[in-house]
Amino acid sequence: MSNLFQNSEEEEIKKQIDDHENLQRSSESLLSGQVKQRKTCWQKVFCCCSADLAFFTSMLIGQEWGDKSQFAAIALTAKYGLLGVIVGGCMAHILCIAIALVVAKCLHAMLSERWITLIGGILFVLFGFYELFFSIIYPSE
Repeated sequence: MSNLFQNSEEEEIKKQIDDHENLQRSSESLLSGQVKQRKTCWQKVFCCCSADLAFFTSMLIGQEWGDKSQFAAIALTAKYGLLGVIVGGCMAHILCIAIALVVAKCLHAMLSERWITLIGGILFVLFGFYELFFSIIYPSE
């Protein structure tokens, strides 16, 4: 009789353990579902773009905002219409970025990153001296 009682008690304990494991698995699947849902929501916000693409797009928008080209686009839109300026501006920007990327890739293949940084720093200082020199000779009023 005690053996029968012990078997039923073992079965009850095994059942409780199984229930606990099932509950743990279901809670893990719920949590992973929430993570997937957040990821899907994030992708919807950025139109299924990668984080790098979103970063570079926002960086370019920040650089162009309030630039002289923006005022030129306003004037061109008033004269030629919205669609032509949008398409032409996008094509020109894509072409400029593509040229910059090709030149950068070629420079990277020929020079190390240290040399590119050094050349960039020297050019920055030279342009600074140029602007300083010509602002003294030809002051704007």
